[in-house]
Amino acid sequence: MSFINQNSYIITCALILVLMASVLFRDGIRLLDIAAITVAIVTFSVSWILLRPTPSTLSSIDSVEAVLANEEIPTLLDFQSEY
Repeated sequence: MSFINQNSYIITCALILVLMASVLFRDGIRLLDIAAITVAIVTFSVSWILLRPTPSTLSSIDSVEAVLANEEIPTLLDFQSEY
């Protein structure tokens, strides 16, 4: 179950691509069908790159406290887990 939890985006994208391909390729493979699948793959890849969590740029507790103490800039805290 943890494999599905950790890789749910990739599994969902793969299922969507298989479903798209099965619907689009029923009447033969055309250039427009290949273009649609390619656009979906590029969209999924770019969204994965842009939306994945990255390590924090703050490396110490003092730097975190300094950012939180700044009242001029609003701060959004986002707690994430790898699982």
